[in-house]
Amino acid sequence: MKIAKIVPNEFMNESRDERELTVCQQLGAEVIVFAKGKTGKNSVIEQIGGFTVYRCSTRPLGTKVFNTINRSISLFTWAFCVRKVHPDIVSGHDLAGLTIGWISSWFMRKKPLFVYDSHEFELGRNAKRNQLKCVLIKLWEGFLIKRSALVVMVNDSIADEVKRIYRLKERPLVVRNIPPKWKIDRKECEAVREKIEKEIGQGKLLLYHGSVTKERGIERLIKILTYDDSYHLFILGNAGEETYRNSLKQYADRLGVAKRVLFHDAVPHQILWRYIGASDLSVMLLSGQSKSYYYGLPNKLFESIQAGVPFLSSDFPEFKRIIEGYHVGLTCNPENEMEIKKSLKKIFDEKAMKDFKNNTLIASNELCWEKEKEQLEKAYKALFKRRIAQIRS
Repeated sequence: MKIAKIVPNEFMNESRDERELTVCQQLGAEVIVFAKGKTGKNSVIEQIGGFTVYRCSTRPLGTKVFNTINRSISLFTWAFCVRKVHPDIVSGHDLAGLTIGWISSWFMRKKPLFVYDSHEFELGRNAKRNQLKCVLIKLWEGFLIKRSALVVMVNDSIADEVKRIYRLKERPLVVRNIPPKWKIDRKECEAVREKIEKEIGQGKLLLYHGSVTKERGIERLIKILTYDDSYHLFILGNAGEETYRNSLKQYADRLGVAKRVLFHDAVPHQILWRYIGASDLSVMLLSGQSKSYYYGLPNKLFESIQAGVPFLSSDFPEFKRIIEGYHVGLTCNPENEMEIKKSLKKIFDEKAMKDFKNNTLIASNELCWEKEKEQLEKAYKALFKRRIAQIRS
């Protein structure tokens, strides 16, 4: 059984894709990844994390041609590369990946089976889209969903919305982006904590980890430091734009809290637990400006649970489902400073903090990839049987 995974990015630190593909490998399938490569070059082959990766360009015509034309042409150049490997199953990372997979099957007598692996709520993405574009995306997503043998969503809220919007008979499979069970060495976490404290001093250490980009609520976290001199902030992640990271540093300086903020580039996923485990509290106060954020369930929450660190988040449905369901932290209105202050005070109560930490240990045994992958394994086994029957017919 040969599986082609189409990832319209660099396939670097794509933990969700890697977990899906590892399941396929463990079931005996051959896996080939198609991911973004250098301008003008296609089919450069690399080995990354045990996977064969074909690099394809999103600018096959070079930098002198308009990006819109380049991207349109690249749909077909990527599809041609996928077609050449004759996959049995094509898994598309988000709508762009699935579109390439569908194009690759044109004029095939026995088309591969399609898996729509949606990493967020497509219709609610945090992107500038006019009304016409939204309508076209809805029509296109609905068209491809109904031609997919398996539709996978990242949480229950999004699965329910997709089922309702497209009037599907079956609810999409929910596979959350949960890490495997982590083995935490507290001494290594303490060593990282000491390094952080040398930079910004001792205190209650708040953590933001993830992409340092706009509309992630990072400004709110910096503002928190003005509530109490004992609060310190560790921001772990790469900046989408260096100018934005500089603007955050300038904002912290204007508020007079710059000495209590430390920026650190992203670290390899294998050692991420050391940095999360070094903090006292993970914080993510997203605004609900986009439905994708409102319905979101970032892997950061599960990573913090695995590291034994309580979580403070926006009071959005999926955050609340986990945080309140397992009692591993609190949620609050991200637009209400008084609520944020009260929530922080409650969490840092000595008894409450101890309870939250104990609950993360309990939750980590349930919220781990070893358990989450079971439904995905079952779904892929069914796809393999279906494909074999298709080939024999």
